[in-house]
Amino acid sequence: MIIIEMSNRSSSKKVESSRFSCKQVTVARNQKESNRMFPQSVSAVLIVTSLALSVVHTSEIPKGQIPDLDTAVAPGAGTARSVEDDEVWCMPEQVHLSLGNVTSEMVVMWATRGNCDSVVHYAAHPWNLDLTASGSCVELENVGNKSLKYLHRAVLKDLSPNLTYYYRPVVKNGVGSNSLLFKTSPSSSSWSSKFLVLSSTGSENDLMNSVTREVQSGQFASLLYNGELGPAERTEDWEGIDESEDFLTRAEQAVATLPVLIAPQSKDEGASGPDVNKHFSMPGWGWPQSVDRPWYSVDVGLVHLVSFSTDLIFAEDTTKATAQRDWLVRDLTEVNQRRNETPWVIALGSHPMYCSYGNPSSDDCAMNTSKVRHALEDMFYHFAVDLVLESGFPGYERGWPQYKGVLVDESYWQPRAPVEIVLGSRAGDGAGAQNKNNTVEWSALHLPEAGGHSFGRLTVANASHLLWELCEESKMAVLDSFWLVQSTHGNFSLANLPHNVSHQINQTIIAMGGKPGTYDFISGDKAGGAGEGWSQYSLWIGLGALSCVLLLVLGLVTLRSCLRRRRAKSGRRWREMDRNGGGAGNFYSVGSDSDTDDNDFEIDVYDKTNKQSSKLLTSY
Repeated sequence: MIIIEMSNRSSSKKVESSRFSCKQVTVARNQKESNRMFPQSVSAVLIVTSLALSVVHTSEIPKGQIPDLDTAVAPGAGTARSVEDDEVWCMPEQVHLSLGNVTSEMVVMWATRGNCDSVVHYAAHPWNLDLTASGSCVELENVGNKSLKYLHRAVLKDLSPNLTYYYRPVVKNGVGSNSLLFKTSPSSSSWSSKFLVLSSTGSENDLMNSVTREVQSGQFASLLYNGELGPAERTEDWEGIDESEDFLTRAEQAVATLPVLIAPQSKDEGASGPDVNKHFSMPGWGWPQSVDRPWYSVDVGLVHLVSFSTDLIFAEDTTKATAQRDWLVRDLTEVNQRRNETPWVIALGSHPMYCSYGNPSSDDCAMNTSKVRHALEDMFYHFAVDLVLESGFPGYERGWPQYKGVLVDESYWQPRAPVEIVLGSRAGDGAGAQNKNNTVEWSALHLPEAGGHSFGRLTVANASHLLWELCEESKMAVLDSFWLVQSTHGNFSLANLPHNVSHQINQTIIAMGGKPGTYDFISGDKAGGAGEGWSQYSLWIGLGALSCVLLLVLGLVTLRSCLRRRRAKSGRRWREMDRNGGGAGNFYSVGSDSDTDDNDFEIDVYDKTNKQSSKLLTSY
């Protein structure tokens, strides 16, 4: 298949005198994908997009290079401005997509150096983008004059399902980005989905080049990013970029086509840099998003993705951490009531709960008193979160299903506890490099060198099968993979575990100063899942004690009944035939005619001289 690629070679002064160069690119036939796996004909898209680019004006300023702002007239300067001026101040950069609040929406964001218009032209065809979406703009504070100071956001609404759309941010005098594209999700909520998982853009270009090639395959629904997004320390004349800006610049080719979903961070609170969350717009957020609520959840096909900030857990002021905890409880409670619709629950965060190779004196994930573990582990177990994706630590580690550091299963077939994957943003060293595998019982695989040099592919094949793959950055070799098979979502319980496992878990809880049968995330709340094993023991003990009490009461009642019956039989009736004469008299117990009790007796009194009889009669 031959594709003709056309590029604009116009001079910086004469836009109308465009020259084109053509080159032949041989593209292998795309591998046939299932129609349920987010299909997209990429080769056809490349043809029409390349042709569409020939008719739009694009900047000749290389990506990442700061233009000459000293000679260009800024917007609002009150002086006649040229197209070249708009090129400098208004050319969209860091263009990226985010999912909207509903499946028929897509959010487009970009940054400019000047205060320019916020407009997106789009259509379901590459020619004549006749639909327009107007957006809004915010100005970042404490940034250099030559930095990308203005952030823009526009929402494309009423999009048709399972369709390729073309869009182009246009800000001044027709100046805008190249025509870009994205694919909307199918209308059915049960469609299979694939995700790219990334925690770093890498030190070189190999990683992002590989991720971009994956994106261009058209198979993926979203890119999940849980790497660093914090601000840089700034001086008055600082002209650099934050980690969030660095990510958006280096990943632009990928995230301008594939919506990005981030793990929120709050490290910029009180810092001199801009609010990280202003650079992104996540489902359910307002915009610009306040740091008071850096969490969200979204349904993507069969997946309910819940994203949260672990930075809040370390804050001295626990107000926001408490609010996030309460929100997580509400959100996971709600989704558990519809696990038949979204069976897979996946959590996306930064700091890990567990790591087998950390320093117990400084790394939270290696401490017995881990704050992240204390805040999240009981909650994720109770609500049966299937998979937890984390970063924030060097290297790569995949764990077996475990709870409280106790191995629950050495298999991913019907796991009975969450599975945790740590995809670090950089390679490990020190203790991590020495303890490569099997450092602890629950650690299935540890690759210190994979951090920062790999990315993940997550394929949700259907309601019961999920595939995880770890891919190397340059050769795309698969470093690790496994199938997670779960047909009974939302059913984690110690009552379903072997006695020795649940007993070990409860002993661990007690050793940590906890109380079996209660949860960390709600003080005093009875454990419907994590403490069910202990509750089961308590139930048997209670039933045994109750049985003893009932038996005792029954025995007392029976004894009392017997005593009353005996007392009734001991009533004597004396028939005296002749008390003064020698007539015989009968002394016998009172009973019914049918009474055959051996205690019935009869004494014949025949001789008044009998002392024993006389005494008995006298006392009577």
